[in-house]
Amino acid sequence: MIGRTLIAAAALTALTATAAPATVVEKGRFVDEPYGFSYDCGFPVDVEGIASGNYRLREGKGQDDSAYFSLDRIAFEEIHTNPQTGASFKVSGHFANNEVTAERVEGSVFEYRILKAGPVATIEDADGNVIYRDRGLDKRTILFDTQGDDEPGGEFVDTIDMEFAGPHDGFGRLCEVATELIG
Repeated sequence: MIGRTLIAAAALTALTATAAPATVVEKGRFVDEPYGFSYDCGFPVDVEGIASGNYRLREGKGQDDSAYFSLDRIAFEEIHTNPQTGASFKVSGHFANNEVTAERVEGSVFEYRILKAGPVATIEDADGNVIYRDRGLDKRTILFDTQGDDEPGGEFVDTIDMEFAGPHDGFGRLCEVATELIG
């Protein structure tokens, strides 16, 4: 298991080492930043979380001048609570998320290739028992509209492809897990 994670990290490093040189336009660090949100699984779920990490945003060059590439390293911990019952579970993880390449499709729409590596999410019940541990490498290809300006940001258009290396049994099953643990 550790070997797979090391291989995923080595692959991520190799791909980032070959990325085209570009100007770093913003970088920073944040520590113990609180956040919260809610979602609905047929019952409400409130989430309170805390995250730490660092980020770097670089500007594309030449044909990719309106594309911006981020490299984020994030650690987080969240408590998901059913406010009707008070029952809760924990989700935590730490990972590197790297926008490796972007190719212009047409106009201001780019096809981005993104790698996310690490122990992305561990889900524990209220007693601390591990229910799921998603880890390894998540490779995505997405379409993103940069809006054609010289500013970072834009609009997500679509997911083209998604591949996983390593176990990701909890991926895309948040409501199923919430129903099982706190519903």
